[in-house]
Amino acid sequence: MAEQEAIYFRDVFPVRRYIRRHYTKIRGILWANCNHCQKQIRMQPSFFLLSHLVQEHLNELTEEEKKYELIHWVWDHFKKKDTQNATCNICGSELKYDTRLDSLYRHLKNTHGILPPYIDDMDNVSRDANTNTTIRKDQIHSATSSKYMEQTGVLDK
Repeated sequence: MAEQEAIYFRDVFPVRRYIRRHYTKIRGILWANCNHCQKQIRMQPSFFLLSHLVQEHLNELTEEEKKYELIHWVWDHFKKKDTQNATCNICGSELKYDTRLDSLYRHLKNTHGILPPYIDDMDNVSRDANTNTTIRKDQIHSATSSKYMEQTGVLDK
């Protein structure tokens, strides 16, 4: 049982929410099913997921989503300021980062308790998922987006 739980908690879907919504993660392996054509797409490297969407389902993406940048899940919580700095959407802290994004991940984990998106946090879970498992909506992302929009005046009328 403990071994099953360890595997379960390592089942990460490490891309941005706008990409995850187009896929159903296949539990236990690094593949996902496209929700539009049911094709299985390898998740590593993660740009394969966006590449498939751009090549096969371009009409399903916004103009911003079509760009091949900032596809790592941490960018759901940060705004890129320049090539070395980003601003946290939750607390407004400015952080330096490199290509591995370790400092952004550590900030989310240590300051806000946010970990990588596991498939139990996703709206789309594979058919072989345990039906007794409660699937939690990505409330953190919604709160982050709302707070950022409020701070930037997007919600003001």
